[in-house]
Amino acid sequence: MNSDYDYAIVGAGCAGLSLAVRLGRMVGRGQRIALIDPRPSYGMDRIWCFWNTSTHPFVPAVAHSWQRWKVRFEGREVVQASSRFAYHYVPADAFYASAFDQLEKNAAFDLLLGTAADSIAARRGVAEVKTSKGSLQARIAFDGRNDAKRWQGKGILLQHYAGQRIRAAAPVFDPGTVTLMDFDVTQKNGISFVYVLPFSETEALIEPTVFSHTPLAAEAYTDLIRCYLNARYGIVDYEVRFQEQGVIPMTTNLAPPRRLGRVVPLGTGAGMVKGSTGYGFLAIQQWSQILAAAAVRGLGTRLPRPRSRRATFMDRVFLAYLEACPTAAPKIFFNLFQRVPAERLVRFLSDRATPIDVSAVVKAMPKLPFLRQAGDVILEGI
Repeated sequence: MNSDYDYAIVGAGCAGLSLAVRLGRMVGRGQRIALIDPRPSYGMDRIWCFWNTSTHPFVPAVAHSWQRWKVRFEGREVVQASSRFAYHYVPADAFYASAFDQLEKNAAFDLLLGTAADSIAARRGVAEVKTSKGSLQARIAFDGRNDAKRWQGKGILLQHYAGQRIRAAAPVFDPGTVTLMDFDVTQKNGISFVYVLPFSETEALIEPTVFSHTPLAAEAYTDLIRCYLNARYGIVDYEVRFQEQGVIPMTTNLAPPRRLGRVVPLGTGAGMVKGSTGYGFLAIQQWSQILAAAAVRGLGTRLPRPRSRRATFMDRVFLAYLEACPTAAPKIFFNLFQRVPAERLVRFLSDRATPIDVSAVVKAMPKLPFLRQAGDVILEGI
């Protein structure tokens, strides 16, 4: 193993690979980048979805898109549509293939797969990374490790989920409309809904999602899927083609440093995932471009805020409301989609809201409860 690098990227997930692709296009001749990850190989292990509100380097990895989506609550459905902002689906295998195809052609990279990073620390003017195969040094190390267990037991509201892509024997799904949230399910585990991505009339991803402080056991999600398929679609027998499971911290207290240092957090640990929604793919792409350019400029480069003060404040207020009034959450989400025009809401959920978009969202919220929460958030920040 080479021991000296200009840059080390620890963790080759979405954030690490996105930064690697960007950084690989910017480094000077002769510079070296180590990409470190414990996985020896990559396959289909998760998905990313988002509204296409901005461009990114992984457009070829988009495998499906929809122009309609709906939310269900108490037997009612609200359907939204947009020809401008389609809802995109990126499967992990396509994303990984696209990223590694670009990296393997770049002589700047050492791909240290099958290598676990035990620790990362700034020492004696370098970033030292201790791995399962020895230590290495870099001018700057980016830490994209994301252990979901680090968020548990800390009083943070979690978005936890597990999904199965299933194939049914009969045509039951509407392939043109995503179900973003179906709240007509048991709420005994916390704020709960089912997310449905229909790929055809017979195939869809079914994903129970819960907002609470503690994830469920794996079999609990499987039971929820089975019950949902039976109750909503009358499906008893089906083939499971893919499974994913994840935990996302719902907090605004994660953010990268304001200046580029020796060790820089990436991905979820750097606040790239929007606390109130769990969306992070496009934010990671935009931040990767900023971070790569800053790395080339050098240590001490000032970094912008990845999310505006206004967006962060509104997330804090909304999350405080979810904590205080969990039983009201399904109705709040339903009202948002019912009262706010589709493209205004998409921009808001994607952190690209205009003042008019923000105004439309505020008008859709119950005024008094949110004013109380806003006051509490302001007082907590003093």
